[in-house]
Amino acid sequence: FMNHNLYEIPHLIQNEINGYVSDDPIVLRRYIKNLFDDPDLAKQIGDAGRSMAIQHFSKEKIKEQWRKYLEG
Repeated sequence: FMNHNLYEIPHLIQNEINGYVSDDPIVLRRYIKNLFDDPDLAKQIGDAGRSMAIQHFSKEKIKEQWRKYLEG
């Protein structure tokens, strides 16, 4: 991917593992088509993305971050 203006996204999303990252609309269109054409791939990517989101943004993780911030 070109990595223009993607900010933190590439640090959270592993391209083709737990999501897709690109700033190129043609590449994104191809990714979306692949997901529509392959339901098993869509489930695999979706499950991996959900797992990553829970790991980084769960209620407990956010509470822990706030606790460290307020104590520190």
